[in-house]
Amino acid sequence: MKKLFILIITVFLTLFVSCEAEKDYIVSENSNQNYQLKKISFSKFKSNQSAFQKLKEAHSKKKPNLKHKGIYNDDYGVFIDTTNIIVVENNGQQSITFQIIDETFSSKIENLVLNSKEDGGYTAYITEYLLSQQELQAIEKGEKIISKEPQTITKLENYARINITGNGAHCVDIITVTVKYCTGIDGKVIENTGDVGRNGCYGGFFEEDYQVLNISAGCLSNGNGSGNGNIGGYNPPTSGNNPIGGGASGGGGAMGGSPGSSNNPGTGTTNPQNPIITTPILNLDKIEIKLLNSFSTDQLNWWNDVADEEIKANILAYVKNYLNLEQEEAISFANEIAEQMRLNPELKLDIYASAKSPANIDMSSVQGTSEAEKKFRCIYEKLTQSPSFKNLFIDTFGTNNRINVKFEIVENLTFTNSDGSISYPNGVCQMSWINNNYANTIKISTNILEGQRSNIEIAKTILHECIHAYLNIKKINCNNGTTIPQINNKLFPELIGSFYQDNCFIDINGNNQGEHSFMFDYMVPVFQQVLGEVRDLIIPQNHIQIVEEGEYIDNLGSNLTWNWNDFYKYLSVNGLSNTQSFTDEVGSNPNKLYLFNFYNVKANQFSKTCN
Repeated sequence: MKKLFILIITVFLTLFVSCEAEKDYIVSENSNQNYQLKKISFSKFKSNQSAFQKLKEAHSKKKPNLKHKGIYNDDYGVFIDTTNIIVVENNGQQSITFQIIDETFSSKIENLVLNSKEDGGYTAYITEYLLSQQELQAIEKGEKIISKEPQTITKLENYARINITGNGAHCVDIITVTVKYCTGIDGKVIENTGDVGRNGCYGGFFEEDYQVLNISAGCLSNGNGSGNGNIGGYNPPTSGNNPIGGGASGGGGAMGGSPGSSNNPGTGTTNPQNPIITTPILNLDKIEIKLLNSFSTDQLNWWNDVADEEIKANILAYVKNYLNLEQEEAISFANEIAEQMRLNPELKLDIYASAKSPANIDMSSVQGTSEAEKKFRCIYEKLTQSPSFKNLFIDTFGTNNRINVKFEIVENLTFTNSDGSISYPNGVCQMSWINNNYANTIKISTNILEGQRSNIEIAKTILHECIHAYLNIKKINCNNGTTIPQINNKLFPELIGSFYQDNCFIDINGNNQGEHSFMFDYMVPVFQQVLGEVRDLIIPQNHIQIVEEGEYIDNLGSNLTWNWNDFYKYLSVNGLSNTQSFTDEVGSNPNKLYLFNFYNVKANQFSKTCN
């Protein structure tokens, strides 16, 4: 496989400063409007020792603070793809175009363009192309974009940036150049020189069209393009309607081909001095194209102009992790996550956590900078390894209209009850209304994360508050008289009870369930399943062995054998003692109340360290 050489972009900006450096690998043509186009390899470039030495010298001259998007900044990861270098020659002028490869992800593509000057040096520009959804779809299908003008062009000498679209569009002449190719003796594609045999063609003849842009810098600088500076010193003639002039004929490829034609014939003078010449290189990662093609116009605009690079990198990396057969599902989910962040700018969803959770998860306030945050993230990650955790809402309610949940860790969490008293809950879930969307914030107390509660008790609290978040949405939707402050004034057990006080009911698969049925027929069994799946991840094996081999006596003096399902059941309803269903099922039954207390004491004795 051909090795990809990626070089820091700044290296090239001062490289081509002498005629000697460029003449080793570019052959001039002096014919008027005879555009020649060819690709050169990086190894060919390296064979010019003086030019390559210039490259190494230029590395120490990079500037750290340019206005343009990180062109000189290593931290932004802006590089040049040296496997696809295109040279265009016309009437003694040479242009070298590279695609910029960076760590940003969008439908915007940037090229570095080096245009030769009369003194043998080069002027460097950045051309920026914005691909439409139709163009993205065409590229995904393997089609080539033949006619594409840059949206902006930036001269790196003074960082002047000019918009070419709008009034500047007529400053660009488009020439189509046809290059002939064939297959050589080694099976590789080469340019068709007309020779056959060892150094020539063996078959596989084909032609490929390239677009060459002839951009009048003077036309743009004289007000036809909008921007922040002058990108060229040429003053175009004022006669005629088109400063670029009549249709230029494009020459064949550097090794052969047929003349091209201009797509912008015009009527003005056809000999502007030192125009900016380039050919667009528009390559995108295939998976990135698939993802961008799934976006609506609004989503694409958000992706290009609003979303930060960390979010985009995470989303794209998530999609790339899937095999081809799973990629459509991954792209669909990535699309959903992107849409939620577009609609809710305050959210910064973690696509990996969301993919393994019952809700769309924002962990931006739980970065793991404190010991409490580290422990929370550790236990949450263990929960995501339970297949049943991802299906928590489906298994409990029969449906899962995905909701957005943000987690926060709060020191010494307090809650003001409806009667004005203060309680110290392990966690609370509060709803808000932002940008015409409901959002839930789950707050977990540092008290339970800093040694007061075991790992499995914390896992149970997270499950409680996730169900709490889902019930918030169900509550607000089933009773138009319910307000967000009323919901936020209730802890989890009070919220459950409020459904039945307001004749709202909690429905499962569209059927209203009583409070007892909801808790003990639906919620508790799901909790038992999830906690059972993560037990070995959050409870050390020696702790499991100790409780299983222990000898216990129940409240009647009989032998009691440890039962994990009973343990999960009574742990699950811990915190719900204020509900009528708990009173009826557990509180009024001495045997069950004894087991409730027994198993919850044992729960607190399990490991409080998460690794």
